[in-house]
Amino acid sequence: MGAIKSTIVGTYPKPKYLMNGVNGRELLDSSGRVFLRIEKELGSEFKGLVDRACEGSIRDQEEAGIDIITDGEQRRDHYIHYVLRHLEGFDYDNMHEKPVKKLIAGKLTELYTMLVPRAVSSVTYAGEFLVDDFKFIQSRTTKEIKMCIPGPATVVDAVQNDFYSTDRVLAEAYATAINQEVRALRNAGCKIIQIEDPGLLRDLSRAEEWGIELLDRCFEGVEGLTTIAHVCCSYPNKRLEAEGITYKSDKTYYPDLFDLLQASAIDQVSIEAKQTNLSLEALKQLEGKSVILGCIDVGSETVETVGNIVAQAEDALKYVRPEQLILGPDCGMLLLSEQAAKAKLTNLEKAAETLNEMGPL
Repeated sequence: MGAIKSTIVGTYPKPKYLMNGVNGRELLDSSGRVFLRIEKELGSEFKGLVDRACEGSIRDQEEAGIDIITDGEQRRDHYIHYVLRHLEGFDYDNMHEKPVKKLIAGKLTELYTMLVPRAVSSVTYAGEFLVDDFKFIQSRTTKEIKMCIPGPATVVDAVQNDFYSTDRVLAEAYATAINQEVRALRNAGCKIIQIEDPGLLRDLSRAEEWGIELLDRCFEGVEGLTTIAHVCCSYPNKRLEAEGITYKSDKTYYPDLFDLLQASAIDQVSIEAKQTNLSLEALKQLEGKSVILGCIDVGSETVETVGNIVAQAEDALKYVRPEQLILGPDCGMLLLSEQAAKAKLTNLEKAAETLNEMGPL
């Protein structure tokens, strides 16, 4: 195998037999409640169908040739709330309508609102909850496995803080709880864990004040682990685009965030570079860290060509060494069709193979 690898970010499209007529956007917009409703509707069939969906996602990634895989997060109602529901301290029965704010052109701007759970008591660890998910994947593949967990800054944005004195204190409690799950995963044999923290890009002052510190705290004291920070601009949202609402984080702040991440203990940084058409010169600021380069637009069914992906990677290789480069999608693939997702991953891996055959540029 060559130096350049391929990976998936986290999610893979959920199959129609598991979705009961809803789509991925509905799962995201409902904070996962729609998927919990589906679980009730399917009753005793649900677990078997979820296992089948995980196996299908794993198989698609293997057939595409992807090096580092997940289970497509088929069990998860939502990439954030699946995790929070396993911790103590969050109230999902009395949701709160919360404004979403992002740093746009130097100003923290309220963009839209969403229904979120409330932090109503101490956020604490209630016991391992991702270990069985990891073991299921492990029993069905020989590929490298990555497990994904939302980051502290992102979680703060996804809940209403009705308990702690500040958002930082809430984030500290969350990071401490997650550190215990990271330890449990490592003890179970997991070697790659990704903290999904797009909240870092939404507010750079917050990232500098405590976001990076608490990102590192999630991994504190854990050895023998490859650690990743995934920082995209946002899942695509066609409705907000149609309404002319700016909803993605400002890509021009990536260089500033890279400076902050460079000082962290994180091994790899995963970025949205395809849909944003990001200038890759800033990658040189991540010297010593590996980069998961977003080469797949997860908001479009159009399949990127191998040549297109290779060209983007060649641009990145002006600033990072081949052994530092991993090819991946911009973000999770939840919103795509299964057919498009598999075709995109297949070309992603072919591009990695092409680059490795070409050798040093």
